[in-house]
Amino acid sequence: MVKNGKYYKGDSVAVLVSEGHGAGWSSWAHTEEQQKLAMFDPEIVQWILDDKPNNHLVFADPMHRGSYFTDKYGGTYFYDGGFDGLIVEWVKVGTKFRITEYDGCEDIQTMENVKWIEA
Repeated sequence: MVKNGKYYKGDSVAVLVSEGHGAGWSSWAHTEEQQKLAMFDPEIVQWILDDKPNNHLVFADPMHRGSYFTDKYGGTYFYDGGFDGLIVEWVKVGTKFRITEYDGCEDIQTMENVKWIEA
């Protein structure tokens, strides 16, 4: 189910992360607004869940992607280099998280899976 620009399944929301090295997806966005739109994009989530059909010209053809994302994510340039490595991760609704990135490989980090150090 899609609601408020997010794709839900049960008590979880879909979050897009780039698992490959080279370029991040939402972690490389220029603005916080772009980052939020990119990490929750329900159309891309559905495309991935449908096993990436080639009949979706915008996503299947890199030549069309750049202008699509730029228009959809705020009208400023959006780098889509991490697109080909995207996977869907499910995060329980209400969970506080952030996306970390190293050499383009993104990971979801929640407050529960971080060992905080107290001063």
